[in-house]
Amino acid sequence: MIDFYGVFAILLASALGRLKYEPLLTLAFFSVYLCIVLNLFQTWQYSHNYISPDNMNYEKYCHVFLRSADEYRDCLGGCTEEPFYMSDLSRPLAAFRDGKRLAGITGRDAGCRMREAGCRMVVLS
Repeated sequence: MIDFYGVFAILLASALGRLKYEPLLTLAFFSVYLCIVLNLFQTWQYSHNYISPDNMNYEKYCHVFLRSADEYRDCLGGCTEEPFYMSDLSRPLAAFRDGKRLAGITGRDAGCRMREAGCRMVVLS
């Protein structure tokens, strides 16, 4: 899709250049301006952890849409979806609870035991 942005820009410029009706031309330029401002604001939200790079869905997006207060930073929580298909949760690299590394959790059922204990996993894939 990104490969075609240049083509879309040329087509948009051509279409705006052919507009003769002044109010419609003003409306078109204002719409393009609003899209650019929205893009810049959401880029800022993304770089300051208001928008999650991995776990966004419609509800989460609506919750942080056009919000910039500190209470919305990192408010979306963790991943509620299944892990990537390459992750092997039966052999985790390490387990952590309350910021401390847990020892002795290894073996085939380690993933289940860690989830039951409420641990965060670091997985090699």
